[in-house]
Amino acid sequence: MNKNKAVIGPGLFLLVMAIGRLILSHSRDEQLNQEQLMFSGIRDRIAEKQTRKRTFIDSLLQDRGNVFLYSNDTAAEAGWIASTPNANGMVRSVLSTDIDQQLETDDQSYNLSLALHLPDNVNYPLNANIVFNDSDTARRLYFMVFDSKDKLEKDSALLAEYPEAKEKFAATWGMGFQDISKVKVSNLVNSALKESVLELKKVDGFHIYMVGVEKDNNHPGITTPDFMRSVGVLNKFLNQAGMDTTHFHFKLL
Repeated sequence: MNKNKAVIGPGLFLLVMAIGRLILSHSRDEQLNQEQLMFSGIRDRIAEKQTRKRTFIDSLLQDRGNVFLYSNDTAAEAGWIASTPNANGMVRSVLSTDIDQQLETDDQSYNLSLALHLPDNVNYPLNANIVFNDSDTARRLYFMVFDSKDKLEKDSALLAEYPEAKEKFAATWGMGFQDISKVKVSNLVNSALKESVLELKKVDGFHIYMVGVEKDNNHPGITTPDFMRSVGVLNKFLNQAGMDTTHFHFKLL
């Protein structure tokens, strides 16, 4: 009987070890499957969130048309940016290909604004609140003047009263038109542009931007012929003011 135990004992031991390995292997497989399911669920939620946000942004952009840009800053771009009131004034481009870089917020808090994206990788919203001529129309041209290399001399008295004046000089405004087919220097160029050109036309890095959009919230805006007509009028003014416009470029964005 002891002899039988001696024979059966090793076999039973090997059987137990084999069963143990099977159980351990099954446990590891089960854990791996659970981890795969968990990460798959995370990936699915991220993909769903990205799709939802892309769909939402696309729906916003459907209400806006093409953007026109004319400038002597050949590297500049123009487009719509999304801003949120809960992000300390931060703005992000809605045209970004990386949806994860969008602000983490509820859909309803998105607001779109027209902006310039300059080579310093900063968005400069164009001021839609300061509009000259006809302010109640969506047929608008937006302007920005910018001392990109900070060459303009600083006024010490102004700095003492307004410390923020130490920043690079920039100004932006809009011009509204009920009938832009009648655009001319007198209703396109205001005192802000005249004074900026007179003071800064010889400053290295002085840039001028003119921007228009085909539609804003489905309201008719500027057509391509309208914008090109305005380009001709602006060039006429700039040439008369002594600025070289051979380095200005038109972009459809």
